[in-house]
Amino acid sequence: DEIDVRESVPSSISYFAVTPDNVKENTWNTPEIIFTNGALIVFTKEDGSGWHLEKGETIKFSGETYPSEIFNGKGQTIGYSYIVNGKLVMKNLAAEATLNPEHEFTAKESGEYYFCLICCSSDSITLKEGNITVK
Repeated sequence: DEIDVRESVPSSISYFAVTPDNVKENTWNTPEIIFTNGALIVFTKEDGSGWHLEKGETIKFSGETYPSEIFNGKGQTIGYSYIVNGKLVMKNLAAEATLNPEHEFTAKESGEYYFCLICCSSDSITLKEGNITVK
């Protein structure tokens, strides 16, 4: 495994298994998670695998965070990245401060993809349950 930008090495990496949604097809539910500045969260299927995407397919994360007291009830900054075929891609790390984080990536090549979140805030972020959808 490798990281594409050495200066963006996460402070920690944690893996969290998602569970299939019983109602929505091609959707998996994420658990509630607390993560700190620089921590990278990697979502996996229950068996530890990622999602096989063909070029042009998308993988999307949608969630909700608890309001931050430090930021007067607003959301904090979450960065979005992914792993494809064993390589962590953090170039052009998209990041936004919101209570309802949502982001998607379109596969540039066929392969096994994992959706990742990174805490870009000084305060810890508490993520309520969310979901991952593949289209």
